Amino acid sequence: MTISLARWADKTGYRKLLQLQNFTFSLIISQFFKICSSQYFTEPLETFHDGSQPSRRKIIAGIAAAYVTPSPIELPQKYYNIWHYSYLMEPSTEYVAFEEKVKKTIYIDNLSPQVTKAVLEYAINQFGNVKDVRFVPTYFASRGVCAALVEMESAKQAEEIICEMGDSPLMISGMPRPVRARKARVEMFEDRPKKYPRTIVSRWMDPSHQNFELAEKIKDLTKKHAAEAQYLMELQLEEEEKLHKQQGETLKTNYKKYELIDDADGNVKRLKAEYGMTLNDHH
Repeated sequence: MTISLARWADKTGYRKLLQLQNFTFSLIISQFFKICSSQYFTEPLETFHDGSQPSRRKIIAGIAAAYVTPSPIELPQKYYNIWHYSYLMEPSTEYVAFEEKVKKTIYIDNLSPQVTKAVLEYAINQFGNVKDVRFVPTYFASRGVCAALVEMESAKQAEEIICEMGDSPLMISGMPRPVRARKARVEMFEDRPKKYPRTIVSRWMDPSHQNFELAEKIKDLTKKHAAEAQYLMELQLEEEEKLHKQQGETLKTNYKKYELIDDADGNVKRLKAEYGMTLNDHH
């Protein structure tokens, strides 16, 4: 049996996996492993290689790794019966440092457009030491709502801030602001580094390809998820608008009450001056 590998694949990793399985193999033209023992391979060769030109998604069967304990290389979840060759790579040093940064960062949204970097940094500094503040666009928001990524000194400080802001509103310039805070995710950083030193190449898929129908389903599912996310965001904005109107009406009602109290107090003072009476303010 012969398994096709992309010419840029990590052949050292494949060798380790095959050697631990006691497979005897030889390297053919630097792109193919010839397996002499095929007792674990129950699928035909065409399942793994259809004879077309090897591309970045031509990958090795995941059978060898299934019987390796412990595995020489940490492998994530496999796709059906196949391992992607990039799973055999170690994340870059830059990406590992980036992951540590993400753990120390919190995502804050529902900010006012008037909030600046200095104002937000001053407000968060009451909970810990802020290292960096970065405003990010809110693509689904239909009105003036801002969001920011705030990097703290440690991951513990970030968790404490999330818990604190979940219990009480954040004070910004002396005014409470009902912002929301949660842990940052990798996808929130537009300048995130590549996890693996590889390049993603897009290509057209022929309708006669065996995976064409699956690709169409994935594309339709992606559109469905985008529509659902848009609907949920619009629903959330409607609820926030209702809450805003309700709070505005409550504020106007309270203001009218204070005006009535002030007017009544003014009438009492005028009567007191008219009749020359001395009244105790506590009665």
